[in-house]
Amino acid sequence: MSQQLKTLTRTAFALVEAFAINFILLFLGFQLFAAPWRTWIDDALGARLAPSVIAVAVTWFFILLTRGRYGLTFMPAATARRMVVATLLLPLVCFALSLDVLANEETLSLITPFGVATSLVAVLLIALLEEAVHRFVLMGLLLRAGAGPLVTVLLQALIFMLAHGRVAFTGPHAMTWYFSASLTLGVVYLATRRLWVVVLLHFAIDLLVAQTSPSAYWSTHRTVESLRFPWTDATATGWLALDALLLWRIAAGRATRPAASTIAPHGRHPRPDGELRGP
Repeated sequence: MSQQLKTLTRTAFALVEAFAINFILLFLGFQLFAAPWRTWIDDALGARLAPSVIAVAVTWFFILLTRGRYGLTFMPAATARRMVVATLLLPLVCFALSLDVLANEETLSLITPFGVATSLVAVLLIALLEEAVHRFVLMGLLLRAGAGPLVTVLLQALIFMLAHGRVAFTGPHAMTWYFSASLTLGVVYLATRRLWVVVLLHFAIDLLVAQTSPSAYWSTHRTVESLRFPWTDATATGWLALDALLLWRIAAGRATRPAASTIAPHGRHPRPDGELRGP
């Protein structure tokens, strides 16, 4: 069997395993939230907060338990990791520059600390769960299967878009936003090898989106009334440019770092200095 066919076969099995993990986590999540929390907890927000906290804990435990199998060992150049700072700051800068009118005092007075806490935990759960599946599991498996960094990042971005269904394909703006966001999350994870970095970025993105548009996971009032310009469009444009540059830097760094294709399919793998490191 040729090397290309072996790599293709391993990639196919990697996709199947990633889809299976995704199905299991989603199934467990649906079962958890389907429980009669409202009969156990008298407060409506508390009934939403309790399963969210449990789901966050379970997801994080899964990550810790499986980091030896799915954690990245691909090591890009240090310059690529430094460039990630601009990628992380870009949405915050675009959002701040786009602000026009904030919510009035009456609306802000309706926002309660418990409502904010419930909403923040829900945002964290979405970010953690999606990063666990699409970056931690999927990218880890694809790189171990022998797929190069470019193929891995592009494939996970496409799967991430498909996972969001029709909302990601409602028009050019939505497609550009979802593709740039998923591509950026993949590139940042590849450049830093730190899952908490992409979880934080994903959390920040969803938090900013919830302040400017209706979101099912945001349980209280929004803090922004209007924008000067669509901050997501500006962010997407900047991200695509930075992603191209970061991918080029990462590819250039492979000349001096261990390639993913040399990694065995299973088990923990040491860094060049012998230290074991997870996400």
